[in-house]
Amino acid sequence: MPTPVNISLNTFLSAAESASSDTRTVKVSGNTAKSVWYHTFQSTNRQSMTQFINAIAKEYGQDVANIASRKLQRDLDSSRPLTAGLIKSTMAEVQKHSHKQLARDLFLMGMDELTGMASTDTGFSVTFEKACKHIEDSIGTLSSDTRDTLKKAVYQQFETTFKNVELHSCSQEEMEKFITTSSILGKISSLHKDGVLNLPGSADDKVSLILTLAQNGISAAHGFALQKLGDIRSQFPDGPLSMSQIWQGCFNSEMSVTSDDRDTVEEAFKSNVAKSLGVPDFPGARNSCLNLTSVMPLASVAQFASGQLNAITLDSFFAPPKVSFSPWSSRSGMDALKADAHRVFASMPYPKSMGLPSYKVTPYIQTGSNKAVDIGIRTESSKRGEVAEKIQQEVLAECRGNQKQADSVLHLCTQAALAPFFGLGSGLFAGGGEAPFRHLIVNEHYASWTTIDRQENGDVTVQIKTPDNEPSVVEHIGKFSSTITVHPDGSCEYTDFNLQLTAPQQ
Repeated sequence: MPTPVNISLNTFLSAAESASSDTRTVKVSGNTAKSVWYHTFQSTNRQSMTQFINAIAKEYGQDVANIASRKLQRDLDSSRPLTAGLIKSTMAEVQKHSHKQLARDLFLMGMDELTGMASTDTGFSVTFEKACKHIEDSIGTLSSDTRDTLKKAVYQQFETTFKNVELHSCSQEEMEKFITTSSILGKISSLHKDGVLNLPGSADDKVSLILTLAQNGISAAHGFALQKLGDIRSQFPDGPLSMSQIWQGCFNSEMSVTSDDRDTVEEAFKSNVAKSLGVPDFPGARNSCLNLTSVMPLASVAQFASGQLNAITLDSFFAPPKVSFSPWSSRSGMDALKADAHRVFASMPYPKSMGLPSYKVTPYIQTGSNKAVDIGIRTESSKRGEVAEKIQQEVLAECRGNQKQADSVLHLCTQAALAPFFGLGSGLFAGGGEAPFRHLIVNEHYASWTTIDRQENGDVTVQIKTPDNEPSVVEHIGKFSSTITVHPDGSCEYTDFNLQLTAPQQ
């Protein structure tokens, strides 16, 4: 068997630099590489290309070599020659991404990218410990075993996500945000905000249950299992909980799937949750109900599914909903308003089965005693800036010049006020892209009326409600109103909430 040829990357670079033009072919010859002007065979081209990729892997590691390999794949498949220009352009790509790989690796090792020294401010372990402590401060101290298991799960998620550095900036901010927001830690934090983690049960059991569900590919209806934790533990009081035990405790039956296919397990789990709650087979019904299991008692979710629950208020939730400025949180309130206010609908349809034409409504924003300012998709593009500036001036005056408070108020004049509840794919009452089955407030762009008023204590209230002056709209579309109080420091909280539900669609 011939001895494998291992040529250094520097040899390829030297050959490319010495070539008289970028079109010259770089050929492997013995233990070196040189540029030639004559035609080379396909087998020779494949050998040169393969050795070049191997040299990159030896110098920069396999992850960066994979980036180079993807760039060169077409040339490799067609056995095109490795030219000096191709070497130079590939190395530019490699060098662009190699620093990201270094940043990622240093982050995992807990080293400062600038100094190369151990860091007490950032890095995987430091970020994990901070995020984990925040969770423990909220739900209770975790045992060392649970913490270790959680850390390993987050580490695996991080490695899998950042394996292809080509898709990421690998900045400290991005990597820290992934750990705290996008990893399983983010899921735990989200469930805590929903309120379901405040229910009885040990912190270890709650976190272990969430981890087990995630490891089995289950991404929804965690709230159902968490609310069943007492039933699960009554059947299996000792030791860590397996997926089969969680299943038995949730549904009082043996686990119905043994497939290693995570999608199959998740689908079976969600189907059993829907069956337990009596969710009807209407478009969007299952997703709506699965969303609600983490924010309200299962008995209420079952009533929501059957049509017995007629209204949802602040008292219906485990914890009051949190005010969010998504999807425009990275912008100022004024920029968010300019980008978004004109996207509010001016008309909405009745259900097709009713045979009625769409009803028309003009969305507006009214500040204090000022005349209401019309907004929505009918606003001419040339006047949108003027409309936004008028609203900004009135809001700033209502806030008595308090820029921080006014910024929050302006954010609430966008779809941010409706997105947490009706945002497609993310809202509590959204059906995962399908029409909700208890109301027809179909997304965050639904026509709404907004009124802004200053209170004697310096707070400013923002009330957002759907049209309610036409009985048929309320009867067949539903009714929504919420009041958000904006404090002088810009912080916000829901102080009133009411969703009047229609009967389930037939």
